[in-house]
Amino acid sequence: MFRGQCFFLLILQREKKFYTADSIFAMLFCLLSVTMALLMTETEREILETLVTLENTAAKMPTSNPKPDLRPLFARIESLAAQLPRETDRELLHFLHRKSYQKARALLEQR
Repeated sequence: MFRGQCFFLLILQREKKFYTADSIFAMLFCLLSVTMALLMTETEREILETLVTLENTAAKMPTSNPKPDLRPLFARIESLAAQLPRETDRELLHFLHRKSYQKARALLEQR
């Protein structure tokens, strides 16, 4: 959901003055999405998306024929990691440089 849509949804729900379980869940999801967007840079979001893609692709490898080529995903992660500014979380940088991608993903998802 886009941040603009989330804001619009919150305004609409506020005007109704009653909340269903679905509307409360939608508002919480929107608030979480906006908060996550504010806590992560665009490059970090791209890294997280690529890490999720890598993990999903790797999970399918035992049953895939032909086997997917993971090299472009690794190259993308390395390229994005090189774009991170110096003030980036040192632990994230450490995980990315050591190729501890599951730990990097977990750290990014905690934000």
